[in-house]
Amino acid sequence: MRKLVVLLTLTALLSVSTAWAVDTIKLVEGKSFILNISKKDANLIKFPGHDSVKVYTSSQVLSVKVEGKNIFLMIHPGVKYEEADAGQEQAQYQPEQFFIVADEGTYSFIAIPKDIPAQMYIAQSEGKVAKAAEWEKERDYITLLKDLIKAIVNENPPNGYQYKERAEMVSAPIKNTEVTMVGVYEGATLTGEVYHISNLGEETLILSEQNLYGEGVMAVALSASELPPSGTAMSYIVRKRPGVDSVMVGYQDPLATTRKTAGGR
Repeated sequence: MRKLVVLLTLTALLSVSTAWAVDTIKLVEGKSFILNISKKDANLIKFPGHDSVKVYTSSQVLSVKVEGKNIFLMIHPGVKYEEADAGQEQAQYQPEQFFIVADEGTYSFIAIPKDIPAQMYIAQSEGKVAKAAEWEKERDYITLLKDLIKAIVNENPPNGYQYKERAEMVSAPIKNTEVTMVGVYEGATLTGEVYHISNLGEETLILSEQNLYGEGVMAVALSASELPPSGTAMSYIVRKRPGVDSVMVGYQDPLATTRKTAGGR
C-alpha cells in the first residue's frame, strides 16, 4: 500500500466562480462514504462545527486543498480520461480513496469522478449532537436551564456540548459598558454564551439579568450585581438555537410572562 501523505499545498482549485449541487453526509466512524465528484470542476466538502480537518490520501489523481473547515477536491488538471464508449451515458473512471480526520473521528471516503457539475457535500456529525440532545431531554425545563447555567459557569461542558472560544465585541445592552463574547457552548437545541462586561463609566452600575434578556434568550446569570468604575463581570446566557426546537417542544416557559412584563414587550 502506498504511504499516506498529507496534502498541504495545491494550486488552481478555484480559478472561477462555481455553482454547486448540494448534498448532506451523515458522518459515522468506520463507514466508507462514496462521493460522486465532478472530474472537471472543483468540489467542496464542508465540516461546519469542527475546529479543524485534515486530509490524507495516496492518490496521484486527486488535488486537495484545505481551508479552515472546507475541503476542496479536484481531479488534477494533468489527468486525462477516456471518452465514454458508444452506448454509454458516461465513461467509467477509477475511484479515488482519501481519509478525513476531524474533531470526532477519522472517516473514509471514495471519490468517483463523473461528467457532472461541481458538487458540494455538507458533513454532519451526529455523535455529539445526539449526546447533547439526550442530555437536554433528560431534564425538565427549569432543571435544564439551571444545569446548563451551572455547567458554563464552572467551565464544564455538558455531555455532547462543544465549546468554542470567541473574541467578539457585541452591542452593549447597558449604558457605559463594553461587552465581549468570549466563548459559546453549543448543544443540540440550546447554546450557552459567555460574555465579559467592563464598566467604562465613572459610576458604579447596578446589573440586572432582566437587562440582558432578548430574542431567543431562555436564561441569564451574572457573576456580580454591581460593577464599579473600571470593574469587570461575567454574564452567562442560555439561548435557543435558531431553527432548532425539537427538544423544546412541549416545554412551557414559566419565565416568559415575567420577562415580557419587565421588558415591556
